[in-house]
Amino acid sequence: MVLLSADLMGASRVEGAARLAGVDYSMVGSVDAAVESCAAKSVTLVAVDLATPGVDVGTLVEQLRQAEPAPVVVAFGPHVHAAALRAAKSAGCDAVLSRGQFMSQVDGLLRQHAAAAE
Repeated sequence: MVLLSADLMGASRVEGAARLAGVDYSMVGSVDAAVESCAAKSVTLVAVDLATPGVDVGTLVEQLRQAEPAPVVVAFGPHVHAAALRAAKSAGCDAVLSRGQFMSQVDGLLRQHAAAAE
């Protein structure tokens, strides 16, 4: 799993959930780093924090869809950033959640992803 985020507190929560689910985890801070990490490691899940400075979710999804295998892309952001959440849906993310939803569901999401990858 790759987490594209600048939020160290949230990243700590996601890293703990990944460890419990037995999912490889890395955190990156840019679209380019996310794409490079996916290409190098055959990543199958990317979580995108829409509040990360400089993130163009449309460009990210477009580039990730060219990867083999194309990863599942889950975007999340503050519920008050409705335009960013709509942009993520329009860009073709597999799931778009509020930050609260993502953080409350991350354990189950990673367990489900780990089971599907087996």
